Amino acid sequence: MQKDCVLTLQVLSEFFHVVTRKNRMPLPDAAQQVRDLMILFPVVAASRESLSLAMALVQEHSFSFWDALQITTGKEAGVRRLVTEDMENQRSVLGIQLVNPFAGVEI
Repeated sequence: MQKDCVLTLQVLSEFFHVVTRKNRMPLPDAAQQVRDLMILFPVVAASRESLSLAMALVQEHSFSFWDALQITTGKEAGVRRLVTEDMENQRSVLGIQLVNPFAGVEI
């Protein structure tokens, strides 16, 4: 089945953690948003293989562990483009193009 967008379990977990820290969003609202996203998009999780490859990426390319795990989990799910504000815009890693949606945006 062709998918135009997937979310990783890691991203959903990080979203919930960030929005509920320091009471930025009430817990029930944050939980509902995560449930809604899980209905809208397929959710993929890291495997043993993606974990092993992530550790190699950290060593070989100096990625943070969590960024490397995002890349390798995406690779395993067939992702060609990873939207992230944390990594270098337009860099290609393991055949995945990293895209920063805020690149070039002036604040």
